[in-house]
Amino acid sequence: MFETNQKNFTLREFSIYDQPALTEIANAMNQKEQKDKNYYAYYALAVPYDARNYANKLNQKIETFFEKNAFEMHQNPRATYRMAVCTPDQRLIGGVAIDMVPHLDQNKHLVYGDLGYFITPNEGGRGIIPAVVKYVLNIYFKRFERLDFTIHPDNFYSKRVAEKLNAKSVGFIEKSGYENQPRVQYCLFKKDFEKMRTVCRSEIPIWQLSYQNQRG
Repeated sequence: MFETNQKNFTLREFSIYDQPALTEIANAMNQKEQKDKNYYAYYALAVPYDARNYANKLNQKIETFFEKNAFEMHQNPRATYRMAVCTPDQRLIGGVAIDMVPHLDQNKHLVYGDLGYFITPNEGGRGIIPAVVKYVLNIYFKRFERLDFTIHPDNFYSKRVAEKLNAKSVGFIEKSGYENQPRVQYCLFKKDFEKMRTVCRSEIPIWQLSYQNQRG
């Protein structure tokens, strides 16, 4: 549904063969988190870099990541898409995940979707993740009017992406479902996303989106 080849990135399904590259990316993110107070590694791959038995704990995270990915790929109907972000020559550099089915959170509140994204630190700051997320949301908002997602309150870089999308901070969770970490709640409505897209012209031509949706 979300596979694409763009000028600056490609999106495809994750493969078990991505494990070595994903391990390298997770290592780089965990090292950067240790050095940069404004940076938080992607929660599904985060392990304190100075933790005892770091390598074993990281391997467990990687294995869990691929187990969840395999489960999600066989959902019927499919609710979650966890896509590999690659360079045009297919080198893995990050990932984006989005839930396509509204669900109840731990507080029995109806949540519309969910969104997560990450990129290896040495590729950050080049506008790749904002372009990837805009592409994914162009497709998401063809079916839905609202997207809810959360970000660690100290994750400056991730919050900056959300704000570029026109998402609004609407609440705070002291102990979230993400390993009991705090989270800022964000909400993005289709109309606000489209306003942002009008001001900052989308990188994705409308004809190409239509073609992708027909293929999906």
